[in-house]
Amino acid sequence: MKRIWIWAVLTGAAAGAGVQAEPEGYRGPGFSATRVETVGGDSETSTIYLSRHGMREESGPAGHRLVIISNLDSGKTWVMDQKHRVYQSLAQATAAAGDRRDAEADTLLDPRPCMGFDLTRRLGQEKVAGRLTQKWVCGNSRTRREVMQWFDPGLKLVIRERTPHGRQVELRDIRLAEPRAELFRLPAGYREGKVGRR
Repeated sequence: MKRIWIWAVLTGAAAGAGVQAEPEGYRGPGFSATRVETVGGDSETSTIYLSRHGMREESGPAGHRLVIISNLDSGKTWVMDQKHRVYQSLAQATAAAGDRRDAEADTLLDPRPCMGFDLTRRLGQEKVAGRLTQKWVCGNSRTRREVMQWFDPGLKLVIRERTPHGRQVELRDIRLAEPRAELFRLPAGYREGKVGRR
């Protein structure tokens, strides 16, 4: 499963993996946005919803969406296949993998700049998606690789990252509004089972 680290960090399940997790979960304003990942000429998009109560990501075509829901109040995370109406619970403590971080890790939505990196340098300010951000270079002394991050102090999140191999992930169309509470709950009519990997 891609990006499960994000959910572990925001729910505090990463504590003990060598990373200072946010025990309170997300502390910024509620919003929705389009997540865009670009590698070479190929792009992949998904929709993100985030509030102090939860996080949700929807990807794939309508009617066949794969949805990840993390309920920050209960600490539970589910992956759902909308087409087959199946969900799978995730053990978040096992989602946070060992020794963080390398330049190819997904750092989008981290609650602090350069989380888990031992080499950091702030480069100044830059606008991303119409928002003023702090631009950072984050490095790993063991692998000698670096990732660029753009941290939004208003949202209290990294909203763009770029790796040395040209992979870029960013939030676009950021809309400040508290998402509906039901977006962060497991809907009725789903059965527990195995959800295919992305």
